[in-house]
Amino acid sequence: MWASTTPRSSTSGKHRFGSSARATLFAVDRQSITVFRSRLRDDVPDRYATLAAELETRAAAVPGFVEFKQFVAPDGERLALVTFADAEAEAAWRDDVEHRAAQREGRESFYAEYDIAVCEVQRRHVWQDGSGVDATG
Repeated sequence: MWASTTPRSSTSGKHRFGSSARATLFAVDRQSITVFRSRLRDDVPDRYATLAAELETRAAAVPGFVEFKQFVAPDGERLALVTFADAEAEAAWRDDVEHRAAQREGRESFYAEYDIAVCEVQRRHVWQDGSGVDATG
């Protein structure tokens, strides 16, 4: 559960650029990305925002934390992307005692529904407008 809409961003990766239009990303980080889709209850208490901010700060302190981003669709569905450097860092956050307690509270008091998928980066494509960077792995 997260309240902030301020993205944190950290990027890493090593690119090998050739003369072709496509460059190769030769060191794909095996980042672990948690995709958290949710809908809040209509009567969600104010405590949600406070707890979400506390959890975001706590997650950011986990070694291997990379970034957190949240988006809210016009229909109220929320999407949070939480990136860790690897599966071990994600597991440390998943198993954090305060995070587990907050998950229970979320089911009891905040969420109408949610869906969580934990994914490992298999391939990454990076392009930045105007930078000349086009890396594909």
